[in-house]
Amino acid sequence: MYMKIPYGIHDYKTIKSEDYLYVDKTMYIEKLEDMGRYVVFLRPRRFGKTLFTSMLYYYYDVKSSDLFDKLYMDTYIGKNKTKEANSYYVLKFDFSGISVEKDVVENSFFIEIQTSIERFIRYYNLDIKIEADIRKSNEYLKKFLSIFSTQTDKQIYLLIDEYDHFANNVLSEDKTLFNEMLGKNGFVRNFYEVFKTYSGNVIGRMFITGVTPITLDSLTSGFNNAENFSKEEMFNEMIGFTEEEVAKTMKEIGITENKEEHMKVLKENYNGYLFNKNSSKRVYNSNVVLYYLKPVSIYSRPPDKLTDSNIVSDYTKMTKMFDLYEDFEKKREIINEIIADKSLEIEIADKFDLKIGFDRKHFLSLLYYLGMLTIESSFGTKVSLKTPNYVIRNVYYEYYFYYLNEIMQTKIDISNIEDAITKLSMDNNIMPFKEVIENLLKGLSNKDFIKFDEKYVKLLMVSYLKLSRAYLVKSEYEVEDGYYIDIALLPNYVYKSNNYFIIEVKYIKESEYTEKKVEEKRQEAIEQIQKYAETREIKQIPNLRKYIIIVVNTECKIIEEI
Repeated sequence: MYMKIPYGIHDYKTIKSEDYLYVDKTMYIEKLEDMGRYVVFLRPRRFGKTLFTSMLYYYYDVKSSDLFDKLYMDTYIGKNKTKEANSYYVLKFDFSGISVEKDVVENSFFIEIQTSIERFIRYYNLDIKIEADIRKSNEYLKKFLSIFSTQTDKQIYLLIDEYDHFANNVLSEDKTLFNEMLGKNGFVRNFYEVFKTYSGNVIGRMFITGVTPITLDSLTSGFNNAENFSKEEMFNEMIGFTEEEVAKTMKEIGITENKEEHMKVLKENYNGYLFNKNSSKRVYNSNVVLYYLKPVSIYSRPPDKLTDSNIVSDYTKMTKMFDLYEDFEKKREIINEIIADKSLEIEIADKFDLKIGFDRKHFLSLLYYLGMLTIESSFGTKVSLKTPNYVIRNVYYEYYFYYLNEIMQTKIDISNIEDAITKLSMDNNIMPFKEVIENLLKGLSNKDFIKFDEKYVKLLMVSYLKLSRAYLVKSEYEVEDGYYIDIALLPNYVYKSNNYFIIEVKYIKESEYTEKKVEEKRQEAIEQIQKYAETREIKQIPNLRKYIIIVVNTECKIIEEI
């Protein structure tokens, strides 16, 4: 009997009790115990952090000792049980659901603290009563810990999941409110200061998950015992799946046909993350791997959409944080380089002080922590960052698309774009797409054309083409002999199209336009695309169409199939 896929299930007990698949990460319990007592661990959203904290919960919970064999007998830790197993009262806070509205965020934070503590008191049947007039989170927590310390000699294992989720959302909307919350006498900093008093005697261990270290300064200012293990080499693969784990998962859920093809799709879309520059193994986003494999295991076919809409929604919301980098031209240049799959070199920032400033280093570091860039290689203290996979590159295109929608003089009609791409895919009719691009160019202001060049035209085209699910859309796609194809519309192993394309784009400014210049660009484009078509990889693509596009200012002067 094959195991069920636990997509969307984050409770460890449910997974183990109901015969769902579990990729064993329990060996890290031992390592965490050896490395530190108060741990901060950062990973991108929907990477498996909540399930990991749930696994820790049942392992350390004193009331779950009778479940130990059932929950852990077939795991690493079941055969290597530590002395601290089932020896704590476990208190868990989850900050992912806190309202970020200005007038209610502090009260919403307090309610999470109050509700979690009340649940804890009921679960452990403790005789603790806290006055109803205490309405501040730090005072409520302090009162609770003070009374708790008198009732038992056991310590608390504190779990805080998504510690910065609400703070990041506030930061993307209201920087002033963010600074008030986390600054001196802010309610977030006051909350963490309580841990300084009670760590070691009442709070024996702590495990905190989050995405970025932006809020970490407030936490560590209040509670300076916490250690950030996010970039430690031994914890690179603690959350997420390695390639070996993905292959094992496919076997355990009964996927035996087209394994190589499925692995190729998974690798293209969900792999590529590296969180330590010395690590050799890259990590897949575990949640989206399960999202993809679930319909494959049931229907023997991939999902209709390769990108989970929940994941895309999360990452799209995160792009609001891009506004922290206020140098618009430099930001746009970075995004252009990212979309073109270029490498960007920095020394990753461990801390962010927004009062001092937010520059290129901080922007790229933020993208790394959000999971929108990852380590490609390293040299000295610096690393080279690139997008980890196709799914994340799509997020950038979507961001750029909606940016265009904001600056356009007329709003973009997505249905027109989708119709144009459908006609291109099914009928090899490129003229509707030509009209879409020309309408876009005409909607831009003269100011937008000041620094306009060929790469911007390609970026606009690719941003539109990304709206189609019919292709793997590649920009500056490298093939053999060091050739880079401007735009490639390739098979994505999910949808079948009648036509696939490679496109060479040339751009001429209005001030530089002559008929002779157009013809020179045309001949240059023809020569290039013919070379691309002769490469081994491109030759293997069925129904391949070759187009050159010459754009003059706002007009596609030449669109020619070669």
